[in-house]
Amino acid sequence: MSNNQQTQEIELKLLLHPDHISALKNAINQLANLKHGEEKVLVNRYFDTSELALRQLDMGLRVRGCNGALEQTIKTAGQVVGGLHSRPEYNVDISTDEPNLILFPADIWPASTDIELLQQQLKCIFSTDFTRTTWLIQHDNAQVEVAVDQGWVAANGKQEPICELEFELFSGNAATLLMLAQQVATVVPVRLGKASKAQRGYRLAGQQQPQKPDATLVDGMSLGQWLNSWQTLEDAMSCFADDAELCQQYWQWLTDLLAALPRVLGERALDESISGLALWLIGASLQDEEIAPTLQLAHLQQDLRYGQLQLQLMRLLLLKSA
Repeated sequence: MSNNQQTQEIELKLLLHPDHISALKNAINQLANLKHGEEKVLVNRYFDTSELALRQLDMGLRVRGCNGALEQTIKTAGQVVGGLHSRPEYNVDISTDEPNLILFPADIWPASTDIELLQQQLKCIFSTDFTRTTWLIQHDNAQVEVAVDQGWVAANGKQEPICELEFELFSGNAATLLMLAQQVATVVPVRLGKASKAQRGYRLAGQQQPQKPDATLVDGMSLGQWLNSWQTLEDAMSCFADDAELCQQYWQWLTDLLAALPRVLGERALDESISGLALWLIGASLQDEEIAPTLQLAHLQQDLRYGQLQLQLMRLLLLKSA
């Protein structure tokens, strides 16, 4: 742990079904230049005010316990492109399980922020407790930590499972994260993860609604916007799985979105290996009309080609932005 250290967190988050954890770990162990790390239990408490003052500043405040040590972390505004997360974060070693805002650099706060009042109003909103298994990989002058997280998000007596794979860049080119993820995706069904553990916690606590899908026409969308819409619709169907009528609407939007992919890609699709994957998914999404949309989506997500397509599109997006 560190003392008042600022870092730029860059990570690629993938989601998977718990049934595939064993196969996932075997696949990771086959990657070259790998050093197995340790398995540790992380106990996390997320803090905010009743009015979600930190959330309104696009900040996330956490106290993490591990092996008897405590660290407070605050993450400030960042961005998510597909499943690639990039956010500045500040970490400080502490001796109690309550955060102390004065320990963070003063310049991270807006000028009008009353730090003392904010401190007084803090309370624990939700928790995320999980077991993390890590590996360290050296590849093409990049150093990457691979982490598998299994556990629970909990709030208000409710909980949801955590089953995630994260590639975090310690040094080097972010494209390495994608390359490693693509290797794993040839063996294990994975998909891009847009929502962070903190976002899921706020939702479970009833403090945040999932992002509403945009039902506007997709013509004219950039690839980044299209990929973001795909993940938004996936997320919405998961959050509203009990509302059959709403999920049917989201499913229709999703199939329309997928059908528009060749137009979004343009002629580039003719030269990319994603063409076959895209055609498969477009066709597969139009089958089994009598099956509930949530079940259709879950079935597609367990096919290796689903995550492979998402990662191929991420690769194309990175190439365009390079």
